[in-house]
Amino acid sequence: MKAAGTILAVLVVAGIGYSLFQLGGGNRPIGSENLIGEPLPEFAAPLAGSGIDADSNITSRTVAERSGANAACDVKLPGAFVSCRDLTGDAVVVFWSLRKQACIDQVDELQKAFANDERVNVAAVAFNDDLDDVAATMKERGWTIPVPVDRDGAASILYSVAGCPSIYFARDGVVTGVRLATLDAAQLRREVVSLAREARAGTG
Repeated sequence: MKAAGTILAVLVVAGIGYSLFQLGGGNRPIGSENLIGEPLPEFAAPLAGSGIDADSNITSRTVAERSGANAACDVKLPGAFVSCRDLTGDAVVVFWSLRKQACIDQVDELQKAFANDERVNVAAVAFNDDLDDVAATMKERGWTIPVPVDRDGAASILYSVAGCPSIYFARDGVVTGVRLATLDAAQLRREVVSLAREARAGTG
């Protein structure tokens, strides 16, 4: 019985590892900090309040070409958030959850920082949460920024989200920084400026 339990545990761990390997097309490092310098993971998800009853699409174009599935970046459904289209230029992505007040507060800060800033594209991705509950919170808090709902957690796995809030910064489709912390509006703006400066210096 003990041997059977050990074998099952090994199979479960192996299965999780294989799933993560597959999500990245075989070359995505595990750990959100290891995404720095890598292309922003591609996903599409319904926006809160859109009325779309669907899970996230995390199929990359490479995998889509091999499998015949629809790629996340090719989603054109009205009311869907598509990372390839909606996170161009300087971008900030916050993964958050209704289960933790600090995460909800982080979306408040994201709203304060960038709701009126057309130079920075943002997404407050609610993961493992109900579509209607997220829409109700969005209305209650007065958020106007995009709030995609990753109800099955697929996109959060793709981004190796280990805690909430998890904040990802990107420039021109490449991850420039990851912060597993709570940042206020001023700190968020400073991070964008600082990381954009570093990115320009690195390509100069």
